Amino acid sequence: LAKSFVSAMSGDFSSTTRKSTKTSWLVYMLKAGYGHMKASVVDYLELLSNLTVVDYILDEDASPTPVDIELYQLSKEEIFSEVESLKYLITAMVCLEDSEKERVSVARIIQRVLD
Repeated sequence: LAKSFVSAMSGDFSSTTRKSTKTSWLVYMLKAGYGHMKASVVDYLELLSNLTVVDYILDEDASPTPVDIELYQLSKEEIFSEVESLKYLITAMVCLEDSEKERVSVARIIQRVLD
């Protein structure tokens, strides 16, 4: 689960000078001129911040086992680390409306990036 998410977190885009740069699709969406795309990034970061072990096991009626909890924590750590390592994420957030900046600034995943 985490591997597929993490590998999709950033893309590889080549410029005309044959130089490869790695920039996240999240950054591209934040820099886009469309408000709904920027709001979707904020929603996504809030969603990542608020995931629980129950979301991880995908069964609201099941009680998480110790293995589920451990795997969830490992996946969450990997996802948070990947977001933490994204280039230009925080600087791209300057493009957000003030209300969106307030929402994203309290998301746990962004708090970790800022720490």
